Amino acid sequence: MAITEHFSAYHFKFNGTGAGMRRIKRIFHQGIPVFVVSHALETDIKEFAGPPLPPFRTIDNAVDTSLFKPNATAPRSEGRFFALAQWRYPKRPEILIAAIAALRKRGYAATLRLGGTGPMSAAIADKVRELGLEEHVVLLGNLTQAEAADEMQRAHAFVHAADYETYSAVCAEALCCGTFTIASQVGGIPEFLDARSGALVAVNEAEAWASAIQAEWQRAMLTEPEEIAERMRARCAPGPVGTRYAALLRDLVAGRMR
Repeated sequence: MAITEHFSAYHFKFNGTGAGMRRIKRIFHQGIPVFVVSHALETDIKEFAGPPLPPFRTIDNAVDTSLFKPNATAPRSEGRFFALAQWRYPKRPEILIAAIAALRKRGYAATLRLGGTGPMSAAIADKVRELGLEEHVVLLGNLTQAEAADEMQRAHAFVHAADYETYSAVCAEALCCGTFTIASQVGGIPEFLDARSGALVAVNEAEAWASAIQAEWQRAMLTEPEEIAERMRARCAPGPVGTRYAALLRDLVAGRMR
């Protein structure tokens, strides 16, 4: 038996207490190996469950690289930034909107296209109106995977602000599209996003985000999409993920997992 896990709720201790929490903790006290999508999640589960702890192994989320890939027929547009999420905490879309406002004040022709919906949707629309950005922030609503891939391929950069992420599949998808990615330096994101493919923002504040985007403005447009995509495919394309997952299962069956 093995447990495969990618849930961010462990980081927040499920915001609960009581018998239900004790039962969940006991799942991880049986010595059953746990396959997680990041070292950050491994740490979260260890801190949540406490000893005795099982063996852990890390393996990336898989991305459909037949869809999320560079597209030479979808040219990138300078100043066009894209973000995608189910808009609920710990996502921070208001920071991205305010960063676009700050960039425009600095003279940059920045626009933001936001895909997805969620409990924050009304607050997002309010923030856009409050900052007078109706012409510069486009609320796209729910997108198909093909539509999301097209937005990523055409973006100057993919931007993702959050207070925590166990992995961030959307960042991985953007990188597989060859899209320069700027994201919060939280959770599992720094495990696969480095300076060759994007930038990490250490402080979730609008001015810090605006400065980070400004600093990476030219590099984001000049970085070759195929170079970004090639590095990320090696981690999270279905083939490599399947190969690593199969190897873990063989080790488990052979009793080599301790």
